[in-house]
Amino acid sequence: MPTTITTKTRTTATSRKRKKAPRVVKTKEQTYMGYLLAMMRWRDGIDYPKDHEFSKETLAQVTPLEVARWMKSRVYDNPDANETIDRPKKRSKTVLFWKKAVSYYMPNKRTDWNEIANVGNPTRSGEVNDLVKAIKKMETARLGAESQAR
Repeated sequence: MPTTITTKTRTTATSRKRKKAPRVVKTKEQTYMGYLLAMMRWRDGIDYPKDHEFSKETLAQVTPLEVARWMKSRVYDNPDANETIDRPKKRSKTVLFWKKAVSYYMPNKRTDWNEIANVGNPTRSGEVNDLVKAIKKMETARLGAESQAR
């Protein structure tokens, strides 16, 4: 009597290939615009569309205090937080990226903030720089947000 051997074929994870969705790559301007929109939405309380273009006059009205308060609201969940006492929830590099993104669209982005005339780039002011410095100090004391580096 002849014997037949049947083998079952199995598909393994390596033999099944999924098609990945194409990765959408944002341009630098699109990435930076997201952070500017977030700050302006927080500042004005208006839900601006993604393709909104701000006038130079509107951007010139942004003050360093508003930028610093927006950053504090994201770092500490409180725009009136005391950066020497409260523990930050974001790293200093993240805050520096926000600063760079918002600064990209400022009309006077190459000039420092002039406190007497209230002109210049508000992201290059003492308030914003002191906030970044305080976050770095907390990181150095191991009181800041944990690094997500692998």
